[in-house]
Amino acid sequence: MGAFTHTPNTLLQSSISFMQKRPVSSLSENKLLIDTYETGPLGGVLTAFEYDEHTAWLVVACDMPFVNTATFDFLIHHRSPEHIATAFKNPLTQLPEPLLSIWEPTSYYFLKEAYQNGQRSPLKILHNTDSHLIDCPDEHWLWNANTVEEFTQMANILAQCK
Repeated sequence: MGAFTHTPNTLLQSSISFMQKRPVSSLSENKLLIDTYETGPLGGVLTAFEYDEHTAWLVVACDMPFVNTATFDFLIHHRSPEHIATAFKNPLTQLPEPLLSIWEPTSYYFLKEAYQNGQRSPLKILHNTDSHLIDCPDEHWLWNANTVEEFTQMANILAQCK
């Protein structure tokens, strides 16, 4: 399995991870990518593709505290390079989760076109294109903290798990 790194964008709204074929011990060699778009997660993904448009990018939001190695293993195992992206399907909404997904190189065209047309929602892009949605075996993986209350609740849950 490849090594994972994540680099927060300048707004700290999302993290970009990418798979590479170097051993984990060489993580310090990775470059920090600065989001030049500053338009949220879509800008972070576009920045990654501008760095290397031939790489599939594993994207993880920085506010998903229950994501773990099993999450990555499951996502990678179910990856479908024939689609523009592989994403978990939210069991509550049945919609794709764009911030826990693998974006294939073929998605760069769609992302760039959407950005140029004023579209800023990776969710809408996944919903309107040929993406591969997978059922999420653990709904906790998709939990995120968007408010102080949600952050406190998740911190308490994590503290109980220790």
